[in-house]
Amino acid sequence: MRARSRRRLLARLPQALAFAVLFAAFAGSTWWGWSNLGPARPEARLAGAVPVQLAEVTRQSVAQQFSTVGEVIAGGRESGARLRVRFTIPSGVADRLDAAAPVRLVPPGGGAVVEVEIEAIDPVSGGDTPQVAIEAVLPRGQDGLAPGDFAAVQVPVMDREEALFVPRTALRDGSGEASVYTVDTEMRARRVAVEPGTAMRDRIAVRADGLEAGDRVVAEGVEAVRDGALVTEEEVTPASRAVPAR
Repeated sequence: MRARSRRRLLARLPQALAFAVLFAAFAGSTWWGWSNLGPARPEARLAGAVPVQLAEVTRQSVAQQFSTVGEVIAGGRESGARLRVRFTIPSGVADRLDAAAPVRLVPPGGGAVVEVEIEAIDPVSGGDTPQVAIEAVLPRGQDGLAPGDFAAVQVPVMDREEALFVPRTALRDGSGEASVYTVDTEMRARRVAVEPGTAMRDRIAVRADGLEAGDRVVAEGVEAVRDGALVTEEEVTPASRAVPAR
């Protein structure tokens, strides 16, 4: 009797082992599935997001133009010497001179504006208001100018006030109102109405309620963004710009 029972147990052993293997596999797959439930992964949350490039809002001094009149003078005795322009400005203006921006000369009678290169700055003695004399070099080939001509000169200076600046590409002008898109911590774009101001190279000053230095704005790909759209920061291609957010 005992021998018969032992033979039955041995006969059922392969079935038991197979059942144990199947149970272990099922339990493992169930645990893996439960372990992956929870917060969505970033790439899953950003599925279908609009690809953009972001830039920070900065606070900096505003460049203004100080206008004066300068006299065109000969460049020197050497052959091929370039013409120069000489003008004076108050010392207080010279202290705020924006060395990174070009000085512009407007030829008499109109014509294309000429960018000149400052070569010398010297104090001027006498007078009630301290002045400095500036001499700048003109590019070659200025046939419309000659020594003795007088021309308007625009000198870039840094304003004492500061303003918020965004990239020019971030500015969007639609329905008669300029705006930018800020991006929050959840990568959602929020439209902010702005009042554009002074442009400085590739950035422009803006005034807006709720916009602060350090905020992130959409700098590239803005054409495809809508208020509340989900965005992702990556390389923007012409094809991706052409698809507006729903």
